[in-house]
Formats: sequence, structure tokens, C-alpha cells
Amino acid sequence: MTMKKSIYILFALLLSVGAVLAQGEGFNIKGKIFDSKEGSVILLQRNPETWKADTVAWSPVVDGKFELAGKMDQPTVCFLRFVVKVYYNDTTGVQKSVFIATTDVVVVENTDIIYESYVRGTGLASHIIVGSDYNDKTYQMDRAYPELHKLKQKYIAINDYALLQKQEGLPQDEVNVLAITGRAAYGAFVNERQNYVIDELNNGDDLMLKALMLNAFGIPNNFTSEETKKLQQEIAGKYGADNYHARYISALLERRKINTQISVGNQYKDVASKNMNNEMVKLSSAVGSDKYVLLEFWASWCGPCRKEIPNMKRDYAEFHEKGFEIYSISIDKSESAWRKASDAENFPWQNSIKLNDPTQDAQKTYNVSAIPANFLIGPDGKIVGRNLRGDMLTKKLEDLLN
Repeated sequence: MTMKKSIYILFALLLSVGAVLAQGEGFNIKGKIFDSKEGSVILLQRNPETWKADTVAWSPVVDGKFELAGKMDQPTVCFLRFVVKVYYNDTTGVQKSVFIATTDVVVVENTDIIYESYVRGTGLASHIIVGSDYNDKTYQMDRAYPELHKLKQKYIAINDYALLQKQEGLPQDEVNVLAITGRAAYGAFVNERQNYVIDELNNGDDLMLKALMLNAFGIPNNFTSEETKKLQQEIAGKYGADNYHARYISALLERRKINTQISVGNQYKDVASKNMNNEMVKLSSAVGSDKYVLLEFWASWCGPCRKEIPNMKRDYAEFHEKGFEIYSISIDKSESAWRKASDAENFPWQNSIKLNDPTQDAQKTYNVSAIPANFLIGPDGKIVGRNLRGDMLTKKLEDLLN
């Protein structure tokens, strides 16, 4: 039996299971990807105890379609993780293909849900999700607030225009200016959205929606830990102390505590990792001696991480002799994948992978739940910047070292 035939048989079985669950109390997500015909999709849910993503359901993508089925205890924020084949033309006009990985978010509840998207533009601006009322209330809240909706449409329009101009040959430095404008517009949207989230947490009457708001966006900066604990107790009282959302909010509170300890102005925390020579190395070996050290978390499968590497190499070439160092830690589960990517990237700086030891988990120590993520550490060991990307890192280094 061929591999392709096996996949089709498995897909048919999954469809049958989905049909049964859809008739019962479970969820059934029917999806369509417009710019890819084959690959796979995994539905993931973050585990509050490990903070890693657990698999809820899996489906192949066949002729651009997929179907996911299962059952949730309650409405929950989940991730759709796509690994699909896309086609492109190279500089000579020859069509080639490559598998890409991308992730989207959706609130899954036990009902029929329709999902449609362009996988190369996965996100709020490009997908359509129908059937989940809590998804609408959580991720499409701007529909109920005209001012918030305007801010959302503004950053979408800027990003779409930047992409169009890049495709039409606009010089990269001018595209970068548009990108910076787009990030600023998105930041304005996120800040305003946070105000609406706080209003819902304080004044809303739907306890499940409050739980989902925290699940989706985390604890707002202006919402205190005491207020969060009170809300967590309400959720535990109504749904049970071992309820997913009660446990998730407890984890958020613990991570907020850790995050406060590694905020800008605080002393860095030393961590250990393994380098390409299988030697254990420590961050402290790079910090000090009048150097500014960028602690960078990445992974071989992280597209945005790989795209940022040329910018980091540019800054490293310009500022290394002036006192700039980079200490990168991969969070790859596969050491071979890390080594292959490292060989391809040919890093000129200290490159390592996190240790497979829960007691020495650099990712957990620095509360890294999404990558790329970085921390800029000064000569005195204090953190002077976080998540500095592209031109923001360049500008920071110019201010510090020129």
C-alpha cells in the first residue's frame, strides 16, 4: 500500500469519527486552506502545568481541506498548527515547492465550526471562523466597539499595503519603514484592546468569557494580581478547582511573578545550555567585561526566528568589536534539527540548545512561551531591553555603544 493511499484511508476514518462526534456533544472543525493542497494540521491546547502544547486532534490536509473532531470539557483557546506545502516561483521563474509551518488561534467549543484561511497569511486579518460564539466574543470583540475596530483595520491596511509594495519591488529599506509604521499601529490596537479586556473583566457578567479573555491575552498590565486571584477563585468556585481555566489562571499568576523578576532593570538569571561541541556552557561566561549580551531564544522550525537572523548578523558584524555579544539558546526538542539549522545558519556567536533537564530549563527561567524572544543584558548584569527586533535592536545598540 502506498503512503499516499494510506493517508487517504486515514483521512476517511477521521471524517467518520468527526461525523459521529458532531452528532454527539463534541466539536467538529471543517477547514479549507486556499493556498495549499497538502500537509497536516494539529489542534493544540496549552497545558497549564507544563506550559507546553498538548495535542487535541490531528488531520491531514487533502486537496486543501481538513477536518478535526473531538470533545472539550469547556470552551478553550486552542492553536491550529499547520505544516503544509506551498508553491512559489524562483528568480528564474521555475515553480518550486516548500513545506512551511504556521500557527493560528481559535476558541474551540463543542459545536460545528467552519475555518477558512490563506496559510501564508494566517492570523486575524486573513481567516474566517464561523460557529464558535466565544471565538467571536474573544477575538472579534472589535466588532462591538467602533473605535477599536478602526484601529484594527488601520494596522491591517498598513500591513497589506507594505506586502503589496514589497511584491511590486519597493526597496527593502522603504518596506522596513512601512513595517515599523504597521507595528506601531498594531501596538495602538493592542493597547486599546487591553482597555476593553479590563472593562470586561471588571464589569462583564459572563464568567466563561472572562476566563477566555485571560486565556487568550494573558493578565492585562493594569489588572492586579489580587484582582486576578479573586477572579480565579470565582471560576474555581463555579467550575471546580481542577477546572482547566482555574489552573490556567494560576499558571498565569506564577508566570507573572517570574516575569516581574526578569523585567527591564532587574538582574539577569544565569542559565546553562549545551553548545555544538556537546559542552555545557553558562550565560554568565558571556556577561560582563564591558559587554552587552543578547540572550536570544529561537528554534529551527520558527520562521520569524530564522528571518531575524540576517538582522542579528548585521548588528553582530557592526557592534561586536564595540562590545556586543550574542548567546542563543534553541528550544528545539530535536537536537538533530537544531544542528542542521545551525549548520545552515553558520552562527558567528555562541549557539546552544536548552538542556533536557526540568531543573535547568532556561526557557522556563526566562518565562519564554513564544519565540523569537530576547533579553539584552548590560555589563552590570541588569536587563536593559526585551524583545528587540530588527531596527529596534540596531537603534538600541547605537545608543549604548556609539
